[in-house]
Amino acid sequence: MASLVLKMSVSLDGYVAPIDGSTDWIAAGGSDDALSWTVETVSNAGAHLMGSATYAGWATYWPSASGPFAKPSR
Repeated sequence: MASLVLKMSVSLDGYVAPIDGSTDWIAAGGSDDALSWTVETVSNAGAHLMGSATYAGWATYWPSASGPFAKPSR
C-alpha cells in the first residue's frame, strides 16, 4: 500500500504565505539536511498535487530549471 505524505512549508506563526504573497521565507535558513530530505521526499513521490497559484508560479520555472528540483522524478 502506498503512503500519503504531506510536504508543506509553514512559517512559525502558522501562515503558508504573507499578505503580499511572497515566498522568499520558504528557503530562508534552510539547512543542507533539510534540502536533502525535501529533494528525496519530492523525488520519490508518485504524484504531486498543488493549487493553481502554485502551479502557475512553477510552470514558468520548470522549462529552463536547473538544480535539485528540476530533474523529473521518473
